[in-house]
Amino acid sequence: MLCPDILKFHVRNTCEAIRDSRLKTQDGLTSSWAYGLMSLLACKPIGLLLCLALLAGCGALRNTGMPNMGEIQFGMASWYGEEFHGGITTSGEEYDMHKLTAAHRLLPFGTLVRVTNIKNGRAVIVRVNDRGPWKPGRVIDLSYAAAKKIGMIQDGVARVRVDIVDKQTGMASWYGEKFHGRRTASGEIYDMNQLTAAHSQLPFGATVRVTNVDNGKVATVRINDRMPQSQERIINLSKRAAEELGILKRGVAVVAIDILKSTAAL
Repeated sequence: MLCPDILKFHVRNTCEAIRDSRLKTQDGLTSSWAYGLMSLLACKPIGLLLCLALLAGCGALRNTGMPNMGEIQFGMASWYGEEFHGGITTSGEEYDMHKLTAAHRLLPFGTLVRVTNIKNGRAVIVRVNDRGPWKPGRVIDLSYAAAKKIGMIQDGVARVRVDIVDKQTGMASWYGEKFHGRRTASGEIYDMNQLTAAHSQLPFGATVRVTNVDNGKVATVRINDRMPQSQERIINLSKRAAEELGILKRGVAVVAIDILKSTAAL
């Protein structure tokens, strides 16, 4: 059976949703038109042919693949907390509701995004380590800690802007008493109580802001030492810097690095 009334309804609504999704957002995650296509397919076997004709008739669709660096997304954010605390995320990490993390349907694990609550202007940087949300119209699912930072705990959902953050990210470690008083690669004496760090490439004297992406704590350090190049660790912090970032006990943390000031000489 051709289901003429259903087909007529969904052809009209799906064309409108496709046009609307092109005009309103760049997030590529609007699902109303996808629902329309699925409904058309329910009228099989002719549904598939009509879907193809529909796509041709409504005009070319914008690429709705993974957002590119610098793209902006708008949509609803939700959050998940105690019920999932301690469970395993899709990335294989343990979900910690007190860390600044999020679930996203498309972005690679480890991607940093800035989520801004449009209602109050509050923003937070989170690291993607899970998949979701799966409810239509929602673009990101925040941890409890992230949701609290942007003031959406009580409402449960919020209209947000999502910006992909272009920063160097990776693991940070720290070194302390064993090296205290020794000469660094720059010729300075290492003082574990100063805000300094070792980096494999940045010039000595460069000033960088290091952000612990799990808790949002920040330390500004000066590069005065070298460390072996590693795909896993990008910076080795002094004890004081590690203390400011809250990683003394654990020893390592995922961080983002912003270069605030560099120098010409290596």
